[in-house]
Amino acid sequence: MFVHKQVLFHQVLLFRLAGYKKEVAGKKQRGEMKSDEGKRPIPFPLLIQIANWMIESIATTDARLIAFAHAFMTLSWCIS
Repeated sequence: MFVHKQVLFHQVLLFRLAGYKKEVAGKKQRGEMKSDEGKRPIPFPLLIQIANWMIESIATTDARLIAFAHAFMTLSWCIS
């Protein structure tokens, strides 16, 4: 039962992400959105604030969310 819900969630997520990507591509082609939007690095002070929030909320947050946030923070820091 749990695996079925995970698969269903994954399929819905992929479907919505594909739709979002098409919408963004269309906006960029029509000039409604800048082509570099969403590609600028997160400023370091903001990364520090997010990391502090993560540390403060570890006790009350789902472990999967913390794992995702940690990976996101690591990648964001390495890319910037």
